[in-house]
Amino acid sequence: MKGILKVVLALAAVIGIAVGAVFLFTADMVDVADRFFSAVRANNLQQATGYLSADFRRATNDQQLAAFLQANGLDRVKSESWSSRTVDGSRGTLKGTAMTDTGAVPLTMIFVKTGSDWLIHTIRKPQAGAQVQGSRPAVAIPAPKVLQQMADDTIHAFALAVQAKSMKGFYAGISKAWQDQTTPEKLDEVFKPFFESGMDLTKLRPLKPGIKTRKGLDKNGVLTVDGSYNTKPKTVSFEQKFIFENGAWKLLGIRVNVK
Repeated sequence: MKGILKVVLALAAVIGIAVGAVFLFTADMVDVADRFFSAVRANNLQQATGYLSADFRRATNDQQLAAFLQANGLDRVKSESWSSRTVDGSRGTLKGTAMTDTGAVPLTMIFVKTGSDWLIHTIRKPQAGAQVQGSRPAVAIPAPKVLQQMADDTIHAFALAVQAKSMKGFYAGISKAWQDQTTPEKLDEVFKPFFESGMDLTKLRPLKPGIKTRKGLDKNGVLTVDGSYNTKPKTVSFEQKFIFENGAWKLLGIRVNVK
């Protein structure tokens, strides 16, 4: 009996050490997650993006991140509780719940270790409600200020491409759905008149466009944003189409008019 008791106690000690080690090895990830959501709640997106991996930042720009956080109720996180913590070499995962002003949000965060620092590589939130396999989940339309920033950043990216007379960089930032339909060379041909015009659309950057959205999303989940800059003697107007891909709004099409 004493032998069995010793074995049980030894196993309990090993389990306790293992659990303690997991909490020790994942403590930095928990701290990064907490710092990230604190910065987001304080509307300090610049600080928040400092906790993201380089791959995350390349795949998702600031306005896309802001739109994702707002659409999923993660812009007002008060605390997090992690029910699962794992580390596998230079990758780690936290699974649990984020407490917001409106309730609990299930959440998974994947981290990568860069040097001695853990950085956020992926943020996932499962879609709520009943879903039919293969159906498109409901997505919240971003707030007007977020939409305005999305539209303005898109025009600036377009302006830089026109200035460089190459759509290669612009192509890298558009949706996968649009990338599958075109190439940088085809976009060069489409927007060649802008290349030849000599116009400098980067001068629009200090301005903010007036925008309006068409009611809701269309049947394919496309969000259309119309807008214009109050410029003289010519007005710059645009139509931009976005689709929600991999947790962020991505550009699906653009039309720019200067007249």
